[in-house]
Amino acid sequence: MPVDVGKTVLNIVFWTAMVIIIIAGVAMVQPRIRNGRMLGARRAALERENTAMQQQLAALERQQARFRDDPEFVEHVARQNRRARPGEIVFIFDMPAD
Repeated sequence: MPVDVGKTVLNIVFWTAMVIIIIAGVAMVQPRIRNGRMLGARRAALERENTAMQQQLAALERQQARFRDDPEFVEHVARQNRRARPGEIVFIFDMPAD
């Protein structure tokens, strides 16, 4: 019987140590998992921001090409900003207030 008691005590010690090791492992890994999730969310946000900036850049490049290649567009924008050619007289009429 003493051999069985020793094996039982050894089994209890072994399983207690295993439970402690597992709990310690979970406690050590949990912050890393949380950090990984936060980093994943940050990465997704940065990718969305990057996509938006790429779209904005593409729009600016299209507008730049219009300024470079379309003289009518350039004149239209200049007229909106109340620019005139040399020698032109510009008449500006204000809308009557109601």
